[in-house]
Amino acid sequence: MRLFIAINLAEAVRRQLWEATTRLRAAEPAVKWVGVDGLHLTVKFLGEVDAAREPAIAGALDAALAGHRAFALEVDGCGAFPSLERPSVVWAGCARTSPLELVYHDVEAACERLAFPLEARAFQPHVTLGRVRRGKHVADLAGRLDGVSVQASDRVETVDLMQSVLGPEGPRYAVRHRTQLETD
Repeated sequence: MRLFIAINLAEAVRRQLWEATTRLRAAEPAVKWVGVDGLHLTVKFLGEVDAAREPAIAGALDAALAGHRAFALEVDGCGAFPSLERPSVVWAGCARTSPLELVYHDVEAACERLAFPLEARAFQPHVTLGRVRRGKHVADLAGRLDGVSVQASDRVETVDLMQSVLGPEGPRYAVRHRTQLETD
């Protein structure tokens, strides 16, 4: 099964992001846009994993995040990877706060102990809004993003082990395990 670890956004936040990008989605058909229900922040992509490993991953996630407190997540601005001139992913950025960085670090360390490779790139917290369709070119994405105001706040109380099932309409996501952070 295809697994990843994510911060799932509240429905109101997903709707805010969706509504803020309505004109961008309408103007750019060369991008396969993520549906409103699929908007999330990926903490760690695990890839194809034998189902027998799921309990160990869930246990490691619980242990790694024991003692972590719920925190605020700020989403602000749009961009593209690897660049606005040659985009492959259009994203909404997330502020790099200490609590988010600690969650990322502890999840990464727990996954390394389970023999998942460390991420080679620096952590750039973001919500993927869309992926440029293979073989397509996006003209003037920078100009289009200038007119988009994406700002939202959420309170992160859980970190989830997710399953991604690929299909012709795009991936479908399912929570396999939910780790609760400490709340006040």
